[in-house]
Amino acid sequence: MIVNHRDRQGNLIPPNSQKEEQLDHGFSEVVQNALDVICSIDAEGKFVRVSPASHKVWGYRPEELVGQRYIDLVAPADVAKTNQAAQDIMAGKALTDFENRYRHKDGSLVDVLWSASWSEADQLMFCVARDITGRKRAEAERDLAFEALQKAREELETRVQERTSDLMIVNEYLQNEIAERERSEQALRESEERFRLIVEGVQDYGIFMLGPEGHIAGWNLGAERIKGYTDEEVIGRHFSLFYTPEDVARGHPQEELRRAAAQGWYEEEGWRVRKDGSRFWANVVITALRDAAGDLRGFSKVSRDVTQRRQAEEALRRSEERFQRAIAGADAVLYERDFIGGVYTFIGEGIFGLTGYRVDEFSPARFDEIRQEIILLGDEAGSDSAEAQARARRGALPEWRADYRIRTRSGQTRWLTDASIHLRD
Repeated sequence: MIVNHRDRQGNLIPPNSQKEEQLDHGFSEVVQNALDVICSIDAEGKFVRVSPASHKVWGYRPEELVGQRYIDLVAPADVAKTNQAAQDIMAGKALTDFENRYRHKDGSLVDVLWSASWSEADQLMFCVARDITGRKRAEAERDLAFEALQKAREELETRVQERTSDLMIVNEYLQNEIAERERSEQALRESEERFRLIVEGVQDYGIFMLGPEGHIAGWNLGAERIKGYTDEEVIGRHFSLFYTPEDVARGHPQEELRRAAAQGWYEEEGWRVRKDGSRFWANVVITALRDAAGDLRGFSKVSRDVTQRRQAEEALRRSEERFQRAIAGADAVLYERDFIGGVYTFIGEGIFGLTGYRVDEFSPARFDEIRQEIILLGDEAGSDSAEAQARARRGALPEWRADYRIRTRSGQTRWLTDASIHLRD
C-alpha cells in the first residue's frame, strides 16, 4: 500500500528520499497487520482499498470487497442513519464514534464502530472499522444483570418490612442468581458483589447458603448477630450445629432439607442454639436452589429470632387464663358495657347464677326488656339513671356506684352493689 503525501494546497509531493519510502513501507505493514479494518471508499460508496482484517471482522477477503458498495453490507435497519453519516462526512465533518451493524458473510450481524474522514483532494473517504460485537454483548449482559439485581434489591427492601413468610422473594432472588451463572464471568462477579452488599446490610435476619448436603457455604452479618458465630467459624460446617441435641438425634435438620427439596421450600418455628449454648425461638424459611436444568445446587436459609414475640404471646395466654379463672371463681360478675349506648360488650359467665339469665340473652336487642324484668320498681334511680348517663357524657362521672334490688328469673329478690369505673378513649 503506497501512501501519497500532499501539501496544504493538496498538491502531490512525490517521495524524494529512501527514508520516506521506508516510512511508507512501515506504514503499509501496520495496515496489513491491523486488527481493525482500514479502508478507503470513493464518492460512489464503493470500496477502493480494504485491509486484510476484513476477513476476520466480516468474513470477506479484501479482493471480494473492492468495487462493492459498502451500503450493501449494512443491516437494513441501519441503512438510513449510515447514509446520513456518509453525507455528513463528505460534507467535511469527521466522525469518530459512529456505530452500525454489518452483515457477516455467514449471515450474522457484526457491531462496528467507525472513524472516518473525507479527502476532497483524493475524493476518497478514509475509514477505520472496529468490531465491537463482543463489547456490545457484554454491555447487554451487564445491563440485564444490573436490572435483575436492582429489581431484586427493591423487592428485598420491601419484604424485609413484612412478615417472615414474605421473605420468599429473597429466596426467589437467590434462585435467579444461580441461573445467572450462565452469563459472562464479569457480569456474574458484579452481580454477586451487589447482592453480597444487600444481604450483609440486613441486620434483623440471618441469611446464609447451604450446600446440597447442608454444609454452610455463605454467611451474612445478620446470621452472625443472631447465632453468635463469625463466617470463619461456620463456613464448611453442617448447619445442624444450630439445632438442639433432641432435634439432631431425631434427624430433624435432614428432614427439613428433604421437605424443602421435595416441595421447593420449607418453613417452621422452633428452638435453635447459639454459640454460647443459649436457646432462642426462631422462624426459619429454607428454599431449595436449582439450576436451569433442575439439578439441586443447594439451599438458602432465612432465620429470624422471634423469642420476644413468643414470650409476649405466652404471657398474654397465661394472663387470659388467669383472668378467666378469676372470673369463673369470683362471687361477683365482671362486665363491660357501653354506658352511653347501653350495650353490653362483655359479661362474665357468673351472670346466670346471679340473675338466672344466660350471657347470650344480654344482647342489644334484649337489654331494655331484661332491664324492666330484673330491676324492681322504684330502684331504677339506683341503677344507671338518665342523670348518670348525662354526667358520663360530660366526662363528670369517672366512677359510679349504686345499690338496688333485682328480681331473678325464678322470682327471688336480691340486693346488688353495682360499682363501675368509666373508661374514655
